Amino acid sequence: MNREIISFAVGVSLMGGKFGALLLKFRFKDQSELLTAWAKPHMTRLMEALAEYHDYIQQVNAPCNPDSIENTIRSESPIISQDEITNLPVSAIINQIHGHVRANHNMEITIGLGKSDDKATLILSPNECEWLLGFIANTLNNFNEDGDVIIPSGTPN
Repeated sequence: MNREIISFAVGVSLMGGKFGALLLKFRFKDQSELLTAWAKPHMTRLMEALAEYHDYIQQVNAPCNPDSIENTIRSESPIISQDEITNLPVSAIINQIHGHVRANHNMEITIGLGKSDDKATLILSPNECEWLLGFIANTLNNFNEDGDVIIPSGTPN
């Protein structure tokens, strides 16, 4: 099933107080939603694919205006509930990822879900790529290389 992404939410699942998985909950054009959990190897592959896609968008000068979708990204963002974080379903865990760019410059990301052969194909536009990369990077900046949460130091102003 092809699903055109219109917005997303980003979070994390902790295991013993350390980074466990990146959580992405997507909202699609048909208003359906999909919760996904990305362990480090698949999360790394996703980030590499998004960075390559971002470079491609710039190289081919594909039409891109991320600011044009800010209201949609923010107003259509799904919510990752506390229950979804603490009782993460196995069906949300990503077990594979493949991506390629289509002729219309959208990226097609096919993911394997859970312990089954279930797959979903997500369609990401050039405008959404920058938002998704930024949100993921901001989330991951809260963790060090060992997966510990970074607690800001210093004094408040």
